[in-house]
Amino acid sequence: MPAFFVVMLSQIDEVTHAAITYNDANTQHYKGHVMTITIRAENPHSDISKKLVEALSADLGARYDDDGAGAFSPDDVTVDRAIFLVAFLDDEAVGCGALRLYGEDTAEIKRMYVAPSARRKGIARQLLSALEDYAVDYAYQRIILETGTRQPEAIRLYDRAGYQRMACYGQYADDPLSVCYEKVISTD
Repeated sequence: MPAFFVVMLSQIDEVTHAAITYNDANTQHYKGHVMTITIRAENPHSDISKKLVEALSADLGARYDDDGAGAFSPDDVTVDRAIFLVAFLDDEAVGCGALRLYGEDTAEIKRMYVAPSARRKGIARQLLSALEDYAVDYAYQRIILETGTRQPEAIRLYDRAGYQRMACYGQYADDPLSVCYEKVISTD
């Protein structure tokens, strides 16, 4: 499984071109309009992780009357077949996402977040792709997740990434603000 993702973005005539590489070496920083996005596993109890989860909770709290914190514990991703990822834009932590066990063949994505200043750069898509790669590595056959009706950018992300809407599950089953998705993944 990849140690982390490195994505080089360059802006040329207002069009963003991305090349994805899996790399075990340090990222290189270039002058001008080139940015380095690095996605790597992080301890969910680290200060970096805590700050990102707090920022997500503040964002959710502003959109809803609930910050969503009760649906996730950092300990959920300190077990086998689970991971917490952090995205860095150059040297700044700007996003996170978690993958946790939901059933023997099902993983659940939690705590997807990208800071407002780093949005529209493909970081959320790269985080999602990395989580999907780990799900394959961990031999899951399906990924599920929940987002909310007041998060249109998340809904677009999951729709574009091939997730299908499903009946909401667990604590989200009767929540009119919840939108649930699933994606069958290949473990070949």
